[in-house]
Amino acid sequence: MKLLKKETFRSPQYMVIHTGTNDLHILHKNTAEAVRKMAEQASEEFPDTRIVISTLLPRTDTPPHVIHDINMEIRRGCAPLPNVHLASHPTVGTWDLYDGLHLHKERMGIFAKTLKDTALGHNPSTPPVTRSFRDHPRPPRTPPPPPPPPPQYEAEPEEATFPLLGPCPPTPFTISAAEIYNSTVPYPPPHPQQQRYAAAAPVPYPPHPQQRSYAAVVAQPTTTVPPPATSELGDIREMLRT
Repeated sequence: MKLLKKETFRSPQYMVIHTGTNDLHILHKNTAEAVRKMAEQASEEFPDTRIVISTLLPRTDTPPHVIHDINMEIRRGCAPLPNVHLASHPTVGTWDLYDGLHLHKERMGIFAKTLKDTALGHNPSTPPVTRSFRDHPRPPRTPPPPPPPPPQYEAEPEEATFPLLGPCPPTPFTISAAEIYNSTVPYPPPHPQQQRYAAAAPVPYPPHPQQRSYAAVVAQPTTTVPPPATSELGDIREMLRT
């Protein structure tokens, strides 16, 4: 605060102030008020100078929400000051600190470029975020876009369907013998094989002898059996006897 005199800086065109991070353990929530008073004093001493106030960087020994609340108070306190501009570092996280307190060497260039762009009135570019610690919250990310809706297909017209019917029950009917006898419906012609068998002559069978009773057998006259004809052997015997 004692150095913010014209005798020290004369009349600079730009002034960058980065303070408050090392005072968190002493001032706690009063850090925002101390930074606001410093910005007011610099604005009064150097009204023609473009003054840049850097917000607090994260630390591993301080919860992230505490630093976030302090930076919001600094923003509200410096808003009424016409020549004071705020340089924020939303892409810097605890994973960019090599010892939990100080920035890595490659992150120092990005930090300095943010301060320079704010002093010159340029839009600070968003550098790529590097990650070294996994146990600290990450900066918010833009959620991925929702998936496209499924394509809509026109429904095809349904074909006409008919219900399946069961078998019809048989219809009973009656017919008399007279109707069958007097029917004029011709019979179907016989099969050729049947015609061939019908044309063949019947095979005659010998007559079956009738069985006669005992009285009929007795009443039948006896027939005399003629003597057998003389054989040649009998003739020879007769010749030998004579």
